[in-house]
Amino acid sequence: MAERYGRALLAYVRRLTRDPAQAADIAQEALLVAILRLRRAPLDDPEKVGAFLAATARNLLIAERRKAARRATETGAEVDGLIEDDPFAALVEAERRQAVLAAIDSLPSARDREILVRFEIEEEPRAAVAAALGLDPLHFNRVLHRARQRLKAVLKSTLR
Repeated sequence: MAERYGRALLAYVRRLTRDPAQAADIAQEALLVAILRLRRAPLDDPEKVGAFLAATARNLLIAERRKAARRATETGAEVDGLIEDDPFAALVEAERRQAVLAAIDSLPSARDREILVRFEIEEEPRAAVAAALGLDPLHFNRVLHRARQRLKAVLKSTLR
């Protein structure tokens, strides 16, 4: 069986995995599982051995991917962004924040200031800010866009 179906099975699994080492492992395991299964109970249609091998390999690959996902460990990379290694970068970020807040405060429209602070700075949900301002979702998007454009203009004028 391995001589007859082995190469085709390996090619099929390589297409699925794109990893030659993993493909070889999965193909070998699929052949072993299929041989053991066929010794216990033969297939009703012997012509479908190739399809049986392909399905077995595909199921083994799915199981392997599930196992890898279950065993995935946290690397701590998501924590790296929280730790400030560069005090200068933190200072620059604080200055940027102050400049943006000052630019928002200089906007003439109270609604523009409120929508930008609540939505962009405090990160309140869109629906909550829209409800507080009495705006439907489409109108909220328009008001937010115009407020951002006005803020952009103020920031450009202060940077010159």
